[in-house]
Order: sequence, then C-alpha cells, then structure tokens
Amino acid sequence: MSQMDQSSHSVGTGNPCSSTISSLPVELLQLIFAFAVPPSAYLDWSLCAQQHSPWLLTLRLKKRLIRVCKLWRLLATSMLYEEVALRRAGQILALARTIRDDAEIASLIRTITLECYIPLSLLKLATDDLMFILEQSRKLNAVTVTSSYLSSSPEITSLALEKIITNAASRLRSFCCVIHNHSAQFTGPYQLSLNSLQNIVSLTVFTDIFRLSPGLEFHNLEDLNIVVGAQNNLHPLLSWAMPRLTALGLFEAHDSPPPCFDKVLQMHGTKLRTMTFRYIFISRSYNGTRKQYLALTQLCPSLEHLIIDMKGSCEVLIDQPIDLKASLRIDMWTQITEDKMQMFRDTRTAPWTNTRLLDDALYDYQQIPHLLSPESCLDDEDHFHRLFDYVIVQTSREIYRLEQGWDTTNDLSPWELDRIAGYVSDYCPDNDDEDAFSFDSEDFAESTDDDSVDSISSDEGDFILEDRDAVLKTFRDQVDDTDGETDSETMSVRQP
Repeated sequence: MSQMDQSSHSVGTGNPCSSTISSLPVELLQLIFAFAVPPSAYLDWSLCAQQHSPWLLTLRLKKRLIRVCKLWRLLATSMLYEEVALRRAGQILALARTIRDDAEIASLIRTITLECYIPLSLLKLATDDLMFILEQSRKLNAVTVTSSYLSSSPEITSLALEKIITNAASRLRSFCCVIHNHSAQFTGPYQLSLNSLQNIVSLTVFTDIFRLSPGLEFHNLEDLNIVVGAQNNLHPLLSWAMPRLTALGLFEAHDSPPPCFDKVLQMHGTKLRTMTFRYIFISRSYNGTRKQYLALTQLCPSLEHLIIDMKGSCEVLIDQPIDLKASLRIDMWTQITEDKMQMFRDTRTAPWTNTRLLDDALYDYQQIPHLLSPESCLDDEDHFHRLFDYVIVQTSREIYRLEQGWDTTNDLSPWELDRIAGYVSDYCPDNDDEDAFSFDSEDFAESTDDDSVDSISSDEGDFILEDRDAVLKTFRDQVDDTDGETDSETMSVRQP
C-alpha cells in the first residue's frame, strides 16, 4: 500500500485526511448516501420479493444509517420516510401513530404506494388512519395504488381514492393505478372525477374507476396512461387540453385499438415522443399481428420510441411490409428464445434493425425499457444488472432474465452492481442483526386466521420506528454529545 493510501485510511490519528463522522460536511454525506442507497426505481417493494429482496435490504440500510450519529440521523430519516410502501394493513396503523407522535415525520413523505390488502374487519380503523396520513403529508407529490389494494373491498377503495383526489390532488404530480392482466378486475358502483388533478405531470387512470370527463385541462401533463377496462369510451380525451403531453400509453386493450383512439392520436399525436401498448388481450379467433397498433404510429410524426406487447407474433412481422419510420426505436415484449433473438439480429430491414426484444419474464416491470435505455448499451457486450431481485442481461438487441442465481452467475455477488445502479455494496451485509430498526421474521410470517387489530400488532415495527422515546434514548446512548468521540466513530475521507 502506498504512503498516500495508508494515510487516507488512517483512523483516529489526527491525520488531516481523516474526519470524524459528526464533522463530515452535509454535502459529502449526501453524496455518500446517494452512492450507498440504490434508487427505488430499481427495486421491487412487493411482498412476493421475499425477505432478502433488495428493497428490504435497502430499507434496513436506511435504518442503520440513522443509528450512526445525530447528523446521520437527520439525513437518513428523510431518506427512510420519503418513499413509503404500505404493504400490510398494520403498517398503516403504525405510520399514523408515528405521525401523531411526531408531526414532522409527515412532512418528509414524498411518495406513498398502497400495496396492502385491507380486510373488512379493519375497514374503519385502517381507512381512517390512511386518510389521516394523506391529510398530514403536506409535501406528498406521488401516489401509486397497486392491484393488491384494488382487490380490497370497493368501499375501501372508493373512500381512499376519493380522499386522495379531493384532498391531495393539488399537491400531486404523479398518480398511478397499477393494473396487471392477472389481477382481479375492479367493479365499483361509481366513477371518480379527475377535475381536481390540475397540476398532475404523470397520470395512470383506470376507466372503470375514473370518469373521463370532457373539457378537462392538464397543462402540466407529460405522461398519460389509460387502462381501458370495461369502460372503453375514450371520446372525452378529444376535448382534453394537454399541451405538454409527450408520452401516451394504452393498457388492457383487446384485438384492435378501442374506438376513437385513432382520433385521440390525430388530436394529440403530433407531440408524442413515446407510445406504449401493454397488456393487450387477444381472443382465440384473432389471427392478426398487431399491425393495427403499429399503423397508429403514422399519426405521430415525432414518435421516437414504441413499446408494444407482441407475445408470440413478432416473428411474422419481419416478412410483412409495414410503413414505419426507419429511425423509430421499438421495444417488443415477447417470449424470448434463441431462434427469435437470432432472427432479429440477422435482419437488415428497417425498422427491425432498431428493435429490442424484452423478456416476458419481466413483463410486470413496465419501467424496464426506460431504466435500461438503448443508449446505455451500444456495444455488443452483455451487460449484467441487479434489478427487482433478478439477474438481467442487457444487449443492444435484447433484455432478458437469467434463471441462475447470483451464486452461479459470472461470480457476481448479490450487491455487486454495475454503473447503472451505482451504490456501495459494503453498506449492505448479507446478515442483518435483529434490532428495533430492522425487519423481523414476523414481517413475512403467514397471516393469522384472525384479522383483528391484536393479530396485526406485530406489524407495528415493520416499517416505522414506533417508540420514539426509546429510539432517542438509543441515540443518546450511542452518540456522545461532547467532543469525546472514540476512534471507532471516525471514518477516513480520501482527499482529491
């Protein structure tokens, strides 16, 4: 080790290259945390990801950072609460109790994801607490409602969504109802209005829940996704004012585009840069090849990126003449096979030379085409990524999931990340101590038969720090308020 390396790693010796934890500049700490904590867009918060998913490991990391010292606590607490994923009913109750004890916690919340199923026995209690959380979160700007929550009682869904729309609408910049083709269809006896979402930038609406009223003005809307459902009347969109719209998605359509969709593109298609067709249901009698959807791109002269669900029909497209821009980048969701990959690699016909195949195994992660853009992989090498608890291979022509685990794949460890995620693996050990700040085994225990409040009391520590006084006492015990810091409380900082 060189003399410079030795000095830069010295601890507690008074060396100018080392600094105590509590005296590190805030800007430097923020930079360290930015590299240590992975972006949430690369993580899967759902319960199906299991106990050691990247999402939970990241959550534990944030809780550990809080325990280092007071300065770290201030920064890490905001990281812990800025993105809230409510995956179990008990977490709603626990978060509401924490906010009642310390109202400043609510001001840290920026996004809320409703992933939890709420049983009828907890309808009143959980709904009241959820409404309280939404009212207190004054800086809330994004809400996502997943199919797990939509499968709850229609009464629960109506109360929560109506509250979000009426009370939080002016603050929201993103509102999304995530629908999967395998989820139960929501059939509520009502439709909510979108009139109050005037400041929205990204909007995903399910036509079975939301009323597409005519004459709405969305002057900031850039990204619109329509989940067709049973209510497939898109005619009101013709009168919507969306001057900044650049991305449009159509979900859960059928063999052919819904009526009036071509007129919607005639009205708004000139500004579109990205268009997405997802969860397209195909009847057994249908023999088409999605040509109707591909033909719609002619109404979008500025279109740069098309994402489309092709399933098993993409091979026949190569031999069929389709009038598409040669510069159009196409991402096709399909079942990837070696023969199919080779066929598209060998083609020299535009626009198929600009086509990527996306693995159906990653179908529910709709952000994949954007997270792994073609510009991030221009060479012919295989790029490996750790996303959503999977090993994902990206090439210039395909994105697919490897079946092997991390232990057998290219000697990669679970937290050895490439340049895209860019965070420090050393902060995330494989084994987590059981303490007040980490998820315990009860988080993934099977649900009890009794859905009463008592049966979910063990959930209280799953997401938040429920006993604030005990937490503060822990900090006081671990952090010396004076300048008598020990050598173990220092960390080296390499000078440029």
